[in-house]
Amino acid sequence: MPVEAALADGVVAKIINASSLINKKLEPQEVVDIEYQVTPAEANVGTILPEIYGSVEPNLRELLKVLMLNRGYSSMGFTVPVKAMDGVFTAPRGAGEEPLTGLVVEFDDGAKVKLTPTAPEMKASLVGQLTAQLLGEQDDQHRYFYRVTNLHPSGEGARTGWKEGQGEGLLSVGTVVASLDI
Repeated sequence: MPVEAALADGVVAKIINASSLINKKLEPQEVVDIEYQVTPAEANVGTILPEIYGSVEPNLRELLKVLMLNRGYSSMGFTVPVKAMDGVFTAPRGAGEEPLTGLVVEFDDGAKVKLTPTAPEMKASLVGQLTAQLLGEQDDQHRYFYRVTNLHPSGEGARTGWKEGQGEGLLSVGTVVASLDI
């Protein structure tokens, strides 16, 4: 921090006892008052905003204690049953259409389930929001995002955008229909 500052109209403000402030280590929430000697003494000076140079050195031991504080056991995980709607895996209606061999349901936490004609229902194990857990806020809503992709013998087909889901109730998904905006 500069020890002396030139203000308007030839007024100079000099920090009193600057040597005690240089390289001073501040504790969290600590406040330091900086006193100035103004020359000429009769000058009318408003607020002086000092330029302060420094760096943050977090106390990792204390920070981790606060982040890991947890009252009792709680799990961030929850399960969502996922089921293909009835009639999804029927034969194609139009000539030349590929049959639907499966649906992939992806979740925003990285979980995936693959529904097929022989396994049209599965359970997805999801993880709640980490930030809510670290902040001590319980995620009772169990919110998640998911998207569905059609699978055909030739590979992946149409895919939905991300949709929001909530709770641990049954998630029913159907065939993705591609539509063109013309």
